[in-house]
Amino acid sequence: MKISNITLTILLLIWLFTGCSENPAAPPNNSLPQDSIIIVDEYNDVANSLNLSTGKVTTLIGSAMCAQPSQPIAVLVSGNYAYFVISGTTSAVKKYNLSTGQWAGTITYTGEEYAQGIASDGNNLYVSFEGTSIMEAISLSSFSSSASVATASLVAEGIFCTNGYVYLCLSGGYYSSYANSCVGAIPVNNLQSNPVYSNVLTNPWVIDSDGAGSLYASSEGTYNNNGGITKITGSAITSIVQNKSFGCIKYAAGYIYAAEYGNGIDIYTSSGSFIANIITGININSIIYYNGCIYAEGNDTIYAITTTGNIVIQTYNTGINDSWGCAMAVYE
Repeated sequence: MKISNITLTILLLIWLFTGCSENPAAPPNNSLPQDSIIIVDEYNDVANSLNLSTGKVTTLIGSAMCAQPSQPIAVLVSGNYAYFVISGTTSAVKKYNLSTGQWAGTITYTGEEYAQGIASDGNNLYVSFEGTSIMEAISLSSFSSSASVATASLVAEGIFCTNGYVYLCLSGGYYSSYANSCVGAIPVNNLQSNPVYSNVLTNPWVIDSDGAGSLYASSEGTYNNNGGITKITGSAITSIVQNKSFGCIKYAAGYIYAAEYGNGIDIYTSSGSFIANIITGININSIIYYNGCIYAEGNDTIYAITTTGNIVIQTYNTGINDSWGCAMAVYE
């Protein structure tokens, strides 16, 4: 059968538009499928992704893929966008479209040093700063700065938003041996009001909520001692775990999962009773909860832990040679 030149041209055009990919409907390069975890690594200047459906880890943002962010320290996903917190002597928040794989804007904070964490109430983003005693608010709808909030000359680490308040882990910083350690509560409808401070164990690091009115603040302490976990329920403040050094913390399925420095994850009840230690001997950098599982990152690995029995059911190599400084977020 003889094929005309017109037919060959049509076939060639079809191949050009569909034949370059095994799946013509596949997302563009650098985009991310849903049901994925984003892993950012401050010290290797990279963001990788873990596809939970396939178990495949790929580079999402790095020198090999697209314009590389400098020192990404935190990430938050809202809708189809990821917001990367860039830390350094000049900090920034970079907006990334996960469905198209393209950058969608940058807010730079000249003179505001060492951004640390990010949280959202659905209307605004809130960014904490370790170096300049300030919190920045960003409108999600316009991706523009909406407020700057002073934090009483205290440096901020972790940040969390729930029930109409932004909560900040605050202290006097390293040079004061983390004096005045506290959690500051700021109402989102009146960001310039005086915060309500709750005294907590030395050098608070991360805050999480049980969704029923209680907050849990992990504390690193000084030189790996006199830290622990503080429970805040209204005006009631209780040190429920003491003389430990904790980094990240997550409340899920009735348990507290706290990363003990250099020794995996300690699991506690909501009142602070010890349950178990898992992933012993590993420094855990980040803990998230998604779809019935705890995901913990450390030692170049993500550990999937079922909250029924608290058993590691899967491990994934992240491809990141991390020591510490990684954070995670889920693209649902």
